[in-house]
Amino acid sequence: MPTDAPRHDVDRLRTDPAAWDAFVRTAPGGGYLQLSGWATVKAANGWRARRVVVDAGDGPVGVQLLLRRLWRTPLGVGYAPRGPVGARDPASLRALTEQLARVGRQERLSHVTMDPGWGVDVPHAPDLPTATTTAPPADPATPLLAAGWHRSDDLQHDRTRIVDVDDPDRMWADVRSRTQRYVKSARKAGITVAREGVEAMDEFHGLLVATADRAGFIYRDAGSYQRIVDTFAADDAHLLMARTSQGRAVAGLLIVRCGDTVAEPSGGMNDEGAETRANYLLKWEALSEAAAAGARHYDMWGIAHGGIDQFKAGFGGREVRYPGTFDLQTLPLLRPGLLAARRMWVSVARRRRGLDADTGHDPAPVTSKVETDA
Repeated sequence: MPTDAPRHDVDRLRTDPAAWDAFVRTAPGGGYLQLSGWATVKAANGWRARRVVVDAGDGPVGVQLLLRRLWRTPLGVGYAPRGPVGARDPASLRALTEQLARVGRQERLSHVTMDPGWGVDVPHAPDLPTATTTAPPADPATPLLAAGWHRSDDLQHDRTRIVDVDDPDRMWADVRSRTQRYVKSARKAGITVAREGVEAMDEFHGLLVATADRAGFIYRDAGSYQRIVDTFAADDAHLLMARTSQGRAVAGLLIVRCGDTVAEPSGGMNDEGAETRANYLLKWEALSEAAAAGARHYDMWGIAHGGIDQFKAGFGGREVRYPGTFDLQTLPLLRPGLLAARRMWVSVARRRRGLDADTGHDPAPVTSKVETDA
């Protein structure tokens, strides 16, 4: 971490939610899934939180660890979504790993899972260096593997697209010409976009379900998204809805801010929204709103497949890839069975919704653009 970064009391970070949240909003790798509010959201699903923080000399590094018991046994699992936050030098990560191993034994956890939010820009052909002697970028997973972590199935998306929104004039210039035409076309069709309150949640959820059924996502009931908006109100969580001139909701986004980054963890659109290009205007207005609010970055929250990639790339920005998902084994003999059970849960959940359970790829993430389970 930079030497001029604010110093933090490690004990306060462990015990004071306000101090922890202030740290997450400014520290490297911080995101809303590590804010104390996410622990509040997940408490409704049987999770409880414990913050684990160390300082090995390069500044604090820690995680908000979500814990859940396995059925009615004294055993459990731990998950730190998009953790750790803070210093990422090898010594700090080793110290955090040792502390998490101790916590794992205390809590009788099979394993601890985390999927760092350390995004690395993905170079594309025009940006590749021409000199063959250029060293490739360091693999951000290396210090975790060296500290004793093992790769695991993805729980969060492995890549996303991020648009820098600190220069509104450049933002529009970076939008591809076809995307600009679709934004203007939606306006001409009478589509309008506005922030809306909880009274629009049922309409938003209907749009989300329509998208999930079409694209193969797993979703939750409307109350789950309501809890996110209510809990993260202080972080400007809200709905952004696109409507026709007759007032019909045709597309919507759930927006959450953490520090200088605005994210869209959930969204949906119906057939009329696709026909009117409402999603193009909605996305542009979301970017513009983030810029007007003083944010620096807008996270489109995942790239699910080629069509989504092409749509999001039309708004400029850069593709970012995450290191992946890692497990720290505490009870190694139990972990393989739990991984198999988790894969089965995903398969059953997809079949119940009439989705293809076997796509020929790696097991589908438990979470998606539409829903984050933990």
